[in-house]
Amino acid sequence: MSSKKLTVVHVVSGDLWAGAEVQVYTLLTALHSLQSITAKAIVLNQGTLANRLKKAGIEVEVIEESKNSTLEIYKKVKNTLTHWKPDVVHTHREKENIIGSFAAKAINALSVRTMHGAPEHKFNWKKPHKLIIRALDRFCAKQIQQKCISVSTELATYAKKFAGEKHVVTIENAIDATELKKYVSETNDKLISQPIKLGIVGRLVPIKRIDRCINAIKSLIDKGYPVQCEIIGDGPLRSTLELLVKEKKMSHNIFFRGHCENVHRLIANLDALIICSDHEGLPMVLLEAMYLGVPVIASAVGAIPSVLSDGACGELVEDLTETGFSIALGKVIESPEKSRHKAQLAHARIVKHYSAEDNARKYVSLYRSLGQPRVQDNCELNRQ
Repeated sequence: MSSKKLTVVHVVSGDLWAGAEVQVYTLLTALHSLQSITAKAIVLNQGTLANRLKKAGIEVEVIEESKNSTLEIYKKVKNTLTHWKPDVVHTHREKENIIGSFAAKAINALSVRTMHGAPEHKFNWKKPHKLIIRALDRFCAKQIQQKCISVSTELATYAKKFAGEKHVVTIENAIDATELKKYVSETNDKLISQPIKLGIVGRLVPIKRIDRCINAIKSLIDKGYPVQCEIIGDGPLRSTLELLVKEKKMSHNIFFRGHCENVHRLIANLDALIICSDHEGLPMVLLEAMYLGVPVIASAVGAIPSVLSDGACGELVEDLTETGFSIALGKVIESPEKSRHKAQLAHARIVKHYSAEDNARKYVSLYRSLGQPRVQDNCELNRQ
């Protein structure tokens, strides 16, 4: 693709403010700051993502999926793209991948997707339409879209099975440090406080395995550790998890904060962040905690071992059980100086390798490698 200024439109759900949405926001704002890119977004839900993008000066079209059928959404996406005339349409998640890629093809634009994680739900024969959607999504990845971008090498291996070897490229997530700098400790030498403040940040869904972490914390409390845990985030499992906490008589130790706007301040005040998922791509909260100098205890899944330098920058948990996390938490609590040293190395690693500016340049390079810009419409050609 030539050196002309590119117009890139991201198509994203925006129903939540979670890792994928944070990364989309980070990337779009970084692209928006470049002279070589015009970045815009189509968001399928009014919410935090749409509001923050607008505040950042990015042009946003909101098409409420709760008020439109899939066909209506497709028509409106296509109409918006026809008006904006993008060179590249960049999609996220199954529904947006399908709608966005077909709409991009209809206007002769190039199309790519980002794969933020593996599917969270197994196929249920009682819901055959889910299988059709997944099959159509994979068809779009291989036959319509030019590239499938994974956020980890593990996800890339998975994506190559349906998208094809040549279609898959890995670009890891990154963070915008401008919003985090004010929360970084000046001396970065904070040790374990009393009571010990642990935290979990994320959607309350099965794959995150918050229940496993609750049980591990219960084990620590039974051993006499003065532990408290903040669970920051929301989701369908909240009431179930709150009941589990109540049943285990831990209501004075574990607190559900729901969605919080000041999440970075809350993370910065933790003694350690816990990621106890069965699977992850590359969690944004991991990068944020590392930049903030907060010790991390995390499942050894997805890109996490690589980002944590195989345990040099945080505590990796291979044994994804209550016992495994209880042991890892105990190590961090009992060896605060060692944990703090790892956190300092983690901060330096993020500064060096995971900046939003470098990430945006990688995406621009990818966009330009895709081929020729979109075909101009007939009236434009006739005027020349």
